[in-house]
Amino acid sequence: MTTATAAIVEAGREGRRTAVLLAAAQAIVGSAAPIAISLGALAGQYLLGPD
Repeated sequence: MTTATAAIVEAGREGRRTAVLLAAAQAIVGSAAPIAISLGALAGQYLLGPD
């Protein structure tokens, strides 16, 4: 394997790692809004109390 081929393989690995990392970060950020809405609803139900 030449140094040029090794550099290409290394760049491919780094690209895949970056794509997986960004996809995971996007999944976490995408789940933040539904969690915030759910927590707000639960807090409102708790504060409302029995009628």
